[in-house]
Amino acid sequence: MADDDQPPKSLSTGCAPRQDRRFQTGEGEVLTTRGSRITLKVTSELSNDQLGIYEIEIEPHTVGAQLHFHRFMDETFIVNKGTLAVKHGSSEVEAEPG
Repeated sequence: MADDDQPPKSLSTGCAPRQDRRFQTGEGEVLTTRGSRITLKVTSELSNDQLGIYEIEIEPHTVGAQLHFHRFMDETFIVNKGTLAVKHGSSEVEAEPG
């Protein structure tokens, strides 16, 4: 730390760096709907609309979100168990664990 006991500021933003945060499986606010359980890890509110991280458990053969797009955000899916059908435009991918 600097002499004034303040955390060092980022050279790129001038802001103090954020603390690392680790989330355990199931940790966070839980929402349930038909065939799904969604655990909110990092929300837009927590990240100033920069990031959303959600742990989503879907029962087999459950239809997830309808086709949609995000103007300012990418989506990443990590499959832990089973397969997940993801449609992108006219193509569909069967994502497997890993």
